[in-house]
Amino acid sequence: MKLIIASLISLLASSAFGSFPQSWINPDVSLGKSTEEAQERKFEESFSLFSKNLDTSVEQIKSDKVSKKHWYLQSIKAELGIEHVGKFGIVGAKGETAVEFVWVRTKESKELLRARHGEKKRKPVQEKQVSEDNPLSKKILESGSDSEVAAVASNYVEALYKSNKISKRGQLKQKLTEKFIQFKSIVSNLSEVPQSSPWWVYKYQLEISIEVSGTIVPGIGIGNGNRLRLEWYRYQKVNKDNKIFTPARFDAFITNLSQDLEALAVKKFDLHDYSFDAFKVGIGMGAKGNLFFAKAKGHVVGALFFRRDGNWTPRPVQPRSKAFSEMPYRLVTEDNLDGEEILRTQIRNGLSRASDMALKMLVAAEKGVRSNDAQNKVRHFDLKVLELELELFGRGYFGPVTMEGIAVSEFFLIKK
Repeated sequence: MKLIIASLISLLASSAFGSFPQSWINPDVSLGKSTEEAQERKFEESFSLFSKNLDTSVEQIKSDKVSKKHWYLQSIKAELGIEHVGKFGIVGAKGETAVEFVWVRTKESKELLRARHGEKKRKPVQEKQVSEDNPLSKKILESGSDSEVAAVASNYVEALYKSNKISKRGQLKQKLTEKFIQFKSIVSNLSEVPQSSPWWVYKYQLEISIEVSGTIVPGIGIGNGNRLRLEWYRYQKVNKDNKIFTPARFDAFITNLSQDLEALAVKKFDLHDYSFDAFKVGIGMGAKGNLFFAKAKGHVVGALFFRRDGNWTPRPVQPRSKAFSEMPYRLVTEDNLDGEEILRTQIRNGLSRASDMALKMLVAAEKGVRSNDAQNKVRHFDLKVLELELELFGRGYFGPVTMEGIAVSEFFLIKK
């Protein structure tokens, strides 16, 4: 632990923190092509140096130091924050993450550890039995009735109250039941959306924060109370697909966004060791059950996780109408709770530019890591994931989320 802390302190002292290009942070900034290119070159240099220093700090953690318990460091995650002026650096306790790096121990390094210290015979792990009466172990199933959902919410509130995690119950049971039923309704509809591109929704996530006073704080990852996360995974993405699109439900948002993701020309990543095959987007829900992008905290009802299926083959579905295909997105902000329309072409342009940003970051990060390879005979850790969090502005512009912004979507670049 002391070595890890020392390495991170060394990183903080040695990294030349730079700035993101102003046009990436503020969509209204226009400095001219030559100035923007100069800012991007300067960013690439500083970001590459940051990656190099971080990579060096990871490698300095001695791989042959294994405790008597045969524990060893398997992975490291570093979070990067961006100020509203564009400067980036290690995220503090209250900062908002904009970029994440995940390093994982290499297979070669693991084999060296086994050779030096031998395989330790592990004792069989005893599975912990969880009582069915424990309300915290209950699952809200897609097929559960509303009364069953209400019972789960009631038991959960009672558990919080008896453990002194909330001081008042009030209308909490009713409000939490409404949240659970909304969650169940969304996942039921998600199961029936036809798949029209290699991108499909494999997970829906909802986070709820319950304060000590018994108040529910809506939104994703906000509030200081008791966090409750609901997740639904779609395992049977083909068998449940309908052949008919229903614009009045979720189909328009999911179908159009999945096609817009595919239009990003994912082949631009083919020349690199990383691929863009996962995407997360925060969503809100309107009165008629339609979905939209949401930057207003009270209107965020969850997050959709998309994954790209490289082996996907088109299936026959009912042709979509022109009105369906051209249906605009909506963005709800704190200043405009009714939402403003954003055309699909604008979202496509925004996503394309955001993917270019992610690619430039990846190139700079790879450059910094490769500069250390010649000095290291054995590579103990490998950069496996680069995650970029983005906020959405009007006119469909995506930019790296700053500490003052709210992340609406995330790009995941994963090593092949």
